[in-house]
Amino acid sequence: MRVESIGRSFYFATFIDDCSRFVHVYFLRSKDEVKSAFLEFKAYFENKLNCKIKTLRTDQGLEYVGPNFNHYLVKNGIKRERTCAYTPQMNSIAERENRTLVNMARCLLLQSVLPMKFWAEAINCAVYIRNRCPTRGLQDENQTPFQKLFGKKPTVKHFQTFGQKAFALNKQPQKDKFDARSTECIFIGYSDENRVYRLFDSQANKVITSRDVKFINEFENTSNYEELFFPEIIPKEKEHLPQKDKILSSDIMDSESKGTIQSETKKETHPLANDQITDDPYIGVGSSPKESKDSDINGDYTINVDAPRACGRPTKIFTGKPGRPRKQYNIKKKIEEAQIALEDDTPSLKEALNGPNSE
Repeated sequence: MRVESIGRSFYFATFIDDCSRFVHVYFLRSKDEVKSAFLEFKAYFENKLNCKIKTLRTDQGLEYVGPNFNHYLVKNGIKRERTCAYTPQMNSIAERENRTLVNMARCLLLQSVLPMKFWAEAINCAVYIRNRCPTRGLQDENQTPFQKLFGKKPTVKHFQTFGQKAFALNKQPQKDKFDARSTECIFIGYSDENRVYRLFDSQANKVITSRDVKFINEFENTSNYEELFFPEIIPKEKEHLPQKDKILSSDIMDSESKGTIQSETKKETHPLANDQITDDPYIGVGSSPKESKDSDINGDYTINVDAPRACGRPTKIFTGKPGRPRKQYNIKKKIEEAQIALEDDTPSLKEALNGPNSE
């Protein structure tokens, strides 16, 4: 790498178990440290699993062809396999694993917006996650490299988001009464020694490990991303509802107030205002604005609730709106007034005998 890591490393070397696909990573200051990294991996592997390394497959890198390194392999009975020049297909497992780790580390750095000096921590975190994820390189695709190597399922309950803000409990003694009991840090990975978190203390500019940590996930709320890419699908207030829904909701909520306002404004212009009689025998008269629904632009008619109903079937009025049609009943007051008007027009006996039609 061109950028020095916070651990003062420029290179990383990976050793992969071909049977389980478990990955071990070591960070190097120079390429000459590859031999010491392999010795450390060999001691850990043989002591942890109680088995011997039989074959080592590498590329044509000069760090793997030194005389001391070859002598060590021959002395310990380890077979050496070297690929041809410019033929990475012969060492496909290691080459593909390195590419996957670099892609994962790049994503972790971009999401966390951390500087490039944290590349080694991102690689280490990617290896930790990769060893606990299922891989198609095994016969059982649902099995993880960790389970294949150690024979038990790994736990992922302690997984956290790389680069998020964290507060580690400060257990140093001799603190004042009002001093902070935690240290603000940045989460940068997991420790291989025990189940603790690796944190970067920006104030002290060093890496610390702690078990008692409180995390504040700044990347958990995705509303900013949704507003950035999909602002038109996030309903916030009623003004974001479709026009049809807005009209429907306003009609439902304000129907009572609308009926009162319409009855007050249209009372003077209604054809039946002031108990006027029309030619339609089924129109009510003398309705009060609070107890009736006046006519509107859709052709609705007044329904008098207080007026007594006369005999006869009601007339159905179809308004074109959803629901059942309205019913208009005969009004007794209208019929009685019509009978009075007919009685007033009938002449008396004296008027009939002295009238023009008496002959």
